[in-house]
Amino acid sequence: MVVITTGENRAAQLALRREARADWLSAPLTLDLTDEETTALARVLRDVIDADRYPPSARVQMLKGILAKIRPEPVREPGFWKLCARQQ
Repeated sequence: MVVITTGENRAAQLALRREARADWLSAPLTLDLTDEETTALARVLRDVIDADRYPPSARVQMLKGILAKIRPEPVREPGFWKLCARQQ
């Protein structure tokens, strides 16, 4: 079956496709991962980040952001020397 569309109808179809694509892209993505899957994903991200030749790149920063979302780093207490500097 061949459907021939006019220019006006074609433009309307393209507009609907763009709108549907925009809705899909803006929808929040929720991953339902097990602990094992999350650990594997975090390991792959760390390997890619560590192997990159240019750590300050936008790509690496984005991957670090993703890693922080799936495995947040624990809050660290300030070191001994920083505590000593505060007291003076």
